Amino acid sequence: MINASNDTFIETLPKNDVIMLYDKKGENYIKVFYQLFNNRDLDNCDLQLKEFIYGNIPIPKNYLGTLFLVKKLFLNNQISYECIDIKNGKINEYKFELYSFKEENKFLHKIYSDINNTALKKYKLNNLDDSIKYKSLYYKKRLGDINICFNNSNMFSNLCINGNKIKFKNLLKCIMNYDGFLLKFQILKGSLE
Repeated sequence: MINASNDTFIETLPKNDVIMLYDKKGENYIKVFYQLFNNRDLDNCDLQLKEFIYGNIPIPKNYLGTLFLVKKLFLNNQISYECIDIKNGKINEYKFELYSFKEENKFLHKIYSDINNTALKKYKLNNLDDSIKYKSLYYKKRLGDINICFNNSNMFSNLCINGNKIKFKNLLKCIMNYDGFLLKFQILKGSLE
């Protein structure tokens, strides 16, 4: 079992990756993109998420997904949190919140809850007890099985990747060692190439 609170785990995590999640038939249905930032990276994209998306990323008309952006604002000792829900290529819902560094646990609970709602309610994953296949585009040919585990309260508790269990809350804490991160979920249809 991997302990996601170990420093060695975060060192093995690529700073960015695109992961395709698909069912046993080989149909991809979720594309997950993440990027971890240090302070220098954040200076280069010091915009709100809404401006960043509309200024730099053309959104296809059929785009359906959710984006999360977290930045540590060291001058103000705050954490900024933005969440955008996109439907048919347009912003359906936009959230912006600030937390002090002292409120990091409150913030972690909030983003944990929001990601849980994204995984469970918005995307209505079927057969959650069965293994979902994944493909990492960073590692090119890495394929494997992933289980998304929910507890009795239907809260996202663990990721099991190729039999290695990672506690989701511990993973979030590890990610917070970085100065910021961007996480995108996109719903796709069709066969995995």
